[in-house]
Parts: sequence; C-alpha cells; structure tokens
Amino acid sequence: MSADSPMDQGSACGAGSETGRATAADLARLHGLLARILTARLLEGGVSATELNVARQFLKDNGVDCAEPPSADPLALLAQLPRFDDEPDL
Repeated sequence: MSADSPMDQGSACGAGSETGRATAADLARLHGLLARILTARLLEGGVSATELNVARQFLKDNGVDCAEPPSADPLALLAQLPRFDDEPDL
C-alpha cells in the first residue's frame, strides 16, 4: 500500500492505532459484515459461481463443516439401519 493509503494512516481501520493496523474489533466487525453480506446474497438467489465459491471458502476458512461427527458407538449406527423381512433376527 502507498504511504497515503487510509490503511497505513489508520483512518479506515484501527483508528487510533499507531501502526495503522486493524484492531481485533475492526476485524471482528469486518468478519461479521462479510458473513451477513454473503448470507443476504445467497438468500436473494441468482448468485454467480464466483460468489458461491467465496461463500464456500469463507465457511471452510472458518471451520464450518456440515459432516456429522463420528459416532462414539459404531453399533448405534447399525441399530438405526432399516430391517428387512427376509433377514433373520440376530
């Protein structure tokens, strides 16, 4: 960034910061705004493949994964499977 950049002067981010770097509060606010903007765009519909990729990467970068956690008891998964009439009782 140039020496005249607002980021370097601290006026846009990290106001009051002597280094011109964003504060944790600034970054948290930016993170929240990005999450809300991405959510709004997805709910509006008609998003581009690029926007979907940005949302996917945002979720990945934040450790959001919809995969189910592994079961502590693998036999509990077996008990949830459907039973068929032609199978003998165990």
